[in-house]
Amino acid sequence: MERINEKQILIAFFDILGTSRLLNTGEFQKVYDYYSDMIKLCNDSYTPIAICNPLFGKRELFGDLNEVITDLADFNTPYHIINYDLSHAFFSDTFLLWIEIDSFLNPLIGGFLEKCSTVFCEALKRKIPLRGTISVGTSVMDEKNRIFLGKPIAEAAKAEPHQRWLGITIGKSVVDSINRFHSMDMEYLLPFSKHLKYDSDPLLSDFVLDWFTYWNKNEDADIQEILESMNTEIAFNSYYKNSLLYIMASKQRFAIWNEYMICQDIQKLKNLCELGENINDKQKRLRCQGIRLLSSEKIMKAIEYIVNREKAIWFNEKNKDTLLMFNNKFIEINGRKMSIDHLKSLYG
Repeated sequence: MERINEKQILIAFFDILGTSRLLNTGEFQKVYDYYSDMIKLCNDSYTPIAICNPLFGKRELFGDLNEVITDLADFNTPYHIINYDLSHAFFSDTFLLWIEIDSFLNPLIGGFLEKCSTVFCEALKRKIPLRGTISVGTSVMDEKNRIFLGKPIAEAAKAEPHQRWLGITIGKSVVDSINRFHSMDMEYLLPFSKHLKYDSDPLLSDFVLDWFTYWNKNEDADIQEILESMNTEIAFNSYYKNSLLYIMASKQRFAIWNEYMICQDIQKLKNLCELGENINDKQKRLRCQGIRLLSSEKIMKAIEYIVNREKAIWFNEKNKDTLLMFNNKFIEINGRKMSIDHLKSLYG
């Protein structure tokens, strides 16, 4: 019996919303034309993926090398770009897009996320509503026999109906495998959770594909008008409203991302302060640096802007409470409010 070939893949699972309506109204041609265009898009191009150069900045570790070896090693280049083969498959109203990756190379995923943004935006231009998930893991992708098996596929398929919107959510498998997104990948990501059906989803992270930023750079059409024209069924009304909330969040990207990052740093500071003096010298230095950074004029002005902006989209209500308190120069330590000035006098 032929042995199966397991691969580590990064996969996007797209599903067309309201397929029965499209088919019942005879719109086969619209979906067929879109699929045909997506096949061409996938077949005619590769996905450029950046990988970290393990030799970057390490010239001195290798002693005397001749010029040829030095040039090949490329000690001055932090990243290499590799063109990955892009694969795809269709199952009626479901569209899979994936690349095989080598986690050992620490690949950045921005190139794949940009490709997913292209696929999503091309669908919206044709007024085809997509919803989906991006996940990662080991799978069997037997294109010859059309057999596709694996945890990331199951995760993406199960997580897709957990969302009320038109958009793509990043699965927890991606966040867990990467640990912390690279700044180059963050161009394609946004913290957003208003569309999730569950407060704590076991399959989905609080990050989504920021397709609107891609749309804003490449398309002239008013996306809000397109979405409003697509919102023709009461059953999906909340999906379109959540999509518009996401667009507002994407427009406020700078403030939203600062909200997320600042709250992460405040939480780290709280954790260090709650340990009191039972911390090592490194933790004490981090605590001191955290207090100085977060109480700096630049950060305090950013917080003031975030809490006072009109029609703000909050990442979550806990963040809102944290920043409102910090804007008033207080922080919660072990369940008690403590003034920032007092904290500076203790540890600053």
